[in-house]
Amino acid sequence: AQNKVYDGTTAATVTDTQLSGVVGTDQVGLSGSFAQANAGNGITVTAGLTGAGAGNYTLAQSSTPLTADITPKTLTALGLAAQNKVYDGTTAATVTDTQLSGVVGTDQVGLSGSFAQANAGNGITVTTGLTGAGAGNYTLAQSSTPLTADITPKTLTALGLAAQNKVYDGTTAATVTDTQLSGVVGTDQVGLTGTFAQSNAGNGITVTAGLTGAGAGNYILTQSSTPLVADITPASSFSLPTFSTDPAQFTPQTMIVSGLTAISYSGFPTSPDTITQLAVLDSQDISNQLISQLNNLPSTAGGLDGNTDMTQNYDDQLMELRELYRHGKSSQPLLTNLGMRLPHGF
Repeated sequence: AQNKVYDGTTAATVTDTQLSGVVGTDQVGLSGSFAQANAGNGITVTAGLTGAGAGNYTLAQSSTPLTADITPKTLTALGLAAQNKVYDGTTAATVTDTQLSGVVGTDQVGLSGSFAQANAGNGITVTTGLTGAGAGNYTLAQSSTPLTADITPKTLTALGLAAQNKVYDGTTAATVTDTQLSGVVGTDQVGLTGTFAQSNAGNGITVTAGLTGAGAGNYILTQSSTPLVADITPASSFSLPTFSTDPAQFTPQTMIVSGLTAISYSGFPTSPDTITQLAVLDSQDISNQLISQLNNLPSTAGGLDGNTDMTQNYDDQLMELRELYRHGKSSQPLLTNLGMRLPHGF
């Protein structure tokens, strides 16, 4: 029995080297029939007789059953294209064509597609295939040009969106809350984040809301027509990071201000080369950053000279620190546990 390409019938071609026993010129030949019409391998084929004289004969069947294959038919899709979609958490893609050529009879065959990833992105490869009750009997000729399409982020709506006030901490990080984040797909991890328009203390500062979490890249947040605002209130305490300075001058540690309601100094050591409770500003960079932080303290806090002026220059500050060290003062500490070594000549 001969293999064939799917044609929707069970007709099979059976051949032999000699049909022995035919009388005279009787017209007798061989016929065959597959056990199924659908594509498959090793399908049983039943041999029979055909022709004007076939009714006068029977065919001795072989003890070894005949088998052959029905191979899927190749279809060609004209005008094949993959469609963009909004993120839905799946790789399902919609593929269209102007004509699917080669379908046999009324077979139910259509196109299917699959994105190479489920996450949002542009120019994602789309693999095409066939779907429908008759799809198993066909293969689709693939285009030499890969299909691509986009998965665009899904829009989320936050109900009851609000920005929370905070105490000054030197950053623009904001806390944004809502009563419901609507539109998240399945178990995607998505939450709200916020950013103040400035890091300094102030009232009615604009806050921009955004999304955070492992699934955030698959979504965009609908912004309210009414801008979010919140306050950054002055701090009564804050921390400054460790600064990078010349190790030959001193070894910096993290500077911590605690319980600060006025600028004052205390705890002057007797050793001339070490101070542990004094703000040593022997770096213009450190000086400027500390002044910036001091500007965000309550208005009751004074400047480095006890006044409210926070913008005195570096030389004045260093001079005052020297005088404070030499004469000694006793009041509430400003900075603790600095562990800085003073430069020579202080």
